[in-house]
Amino acid sequence: MRNLIEVLRFCFISPEALFLVSIISCSFFFPSMFVAVGTQFKVNSEVWKFMPSIPILLATASIKLAWNILAPLGGSSAKILYQWEGYWKLKYRVVASIVMCGMVAICSIALWIFSKDLSELKIGTIFISSVAVAATVTFNQLLAAFKLRELMDL
Repeated sequence: MRNLIEVLRFCFISPEALFLVSIISCSFFFPSMFVAVGTQFKVNSEVWKFMPSIPILLATASIKLAWNILAPLGGSSAKILYQWEGYWKLKYRVVASIVMCGMVAICSIALWIFSKDLSELKIGTIFISSVAVAATVTFNQLLAAFKLRELMDL
């Protein structure tokens, strides 16, 4: 039960969830910005070559950082970390971050595949949401990796 509460708390009370809800809300109340982004994707073929890969690249960096969080000392033993009573929370959050990155990557790939069938609003919303969530996950993991490395070196 305690594990389920922690997972639900991470899913619904997190910076990623805040950004996602904010972006989706803005797409309903202020759709012009999202339509403008989606229109650029539909009109400009150069944008399609590189822009949807941004969330995938951020997700890849996040997965690398996840490894640095769970094994902060590289080849050295991190026995102190593994015996810490809060390690399960850390591991759950890292796994949840990897799942979020997977969902972001799937959304980006879906943009490439289904771009002709989606409206400009949906394309803009999916792209901006993907970039925001991927950037937030990556930034949070970067800070966690720095802090954990700092604590392990003490």
